[in-house]
Amino acid sequence: MEKATELKTPVTICIRDRHDNLVAHIRMKNAILGSVDLACQKARSSALFLAPSGAFAAFPGIELSNGIISNLQGGLPLITSDGVHVGSIGVSGAAAVEIDVEIAKVAADMIDSLLNKSCYSEK
Repeated sequence: MEKATELKTPVTICIRDRHDNLVAHIRMKNAILGSVDLACQKARSSALFLAPSGAFAAFPGIELSNGIISNLQGGLPLITSDGVHVGSIGVSGAAAVEIDVEIAKVAADMIDSLLNKSCYSEK
C-alpha cells in the first residue's frame, strides 16, 4: 500500500497463501470497484501456477480454468529467498498494468522481511 500511495494510485491488493486461500484483501479508498475481482484473479493465477499472471497470455483459454485465471499482469508468486513458495499477490486498479506489477513487486521483493515481522513460520 505504501508504494501505491507514493504513486498516488488507489488499488486493490489480494494476497493468497500457497494453497490459494485468501490471506488478505485490501481495497484502498477510491480504488475502482472492478479491481476487486481482478486483483483476486491475478493472485489466484500466481498461487495455482507459481508464475506471474501476465505469463498466461501465452496460453489462450487458460483463463477459463480453475475458477477463472487472469492473464493480465499484476499477479506475482511470493517466494522466499530460500525458494519456498508461500503464496501470491495480486494488484489491480492502476491506469496501466505495469504499475500494478510495480506495486506487487515491492511486496514480492520484501517477502522475507514481511514474513519475519508477522512471525510466520512454514513447517
